[in-house]
Amino acid sequence: MPLVPYVDTKALPPEYQTLVARGTGTQRTIMHSLEGGRAYLEFGNWIRFKTRIDPRLREMVILQVAYVVRNEYELGHHVKLAKDFGVADSDMRAIVDETAGRPGGLSATDTLALRATRELLQARRLSDETAAELTRSFNSEIVVELVLIVGFYSFADIFLSGMRVEMEEEYRPYLARMPFPTA
Repeated sequence: MPLVPYVDTKALPPEYQTLVARGTGTQRTIMHSLEGGRAYLEFGNWIRFKTRIDPRLREMVILQVAYVVRNEYELGHHVKLAKDFGVADSDMRAIVDETAGRPGGLSATDTLALRATRELLQARRLSDETAAELTRSFNSEIVVELVLIVGFYSFADIFLSGMRVEMEEEYRPYLARMPFPTA
């Protein structure tokens, strides 16, 4: 059960309507704080539509975050969205394999970005080796964006989990494409 009741997005002032057009649980929860919700949703929209990082790689990084932190809401939503940005089922299986320490058959840059994501989540920093590889493989703008994406979706996990946002049923079937390992 959600920690707070969902906001009726149709009752929000007109200037917020474009931010909540999809009516997701995240949007219907975060808009209890109009300005906080605006900042969060605008930042998320910047990540989805305005970053310079390759959209496929961006979605793979987001999937890696959701998979490592085991956030079903994020994973279900982004498994669905990832297809629109060129992420194949084989890429999703590779993320699962890479997370388990098995080679996923991805390109060197994909593998590097996913490894950097896992390091940031697990150690809260990049190893010297990964940092050096990132700055050799990507320009500074992309390195910054990659870390911003990991940070944003880490925060999203805390928000979603803390607020007990429930996943919409239409996203639940997407979890089968990237099942979490069982204990």
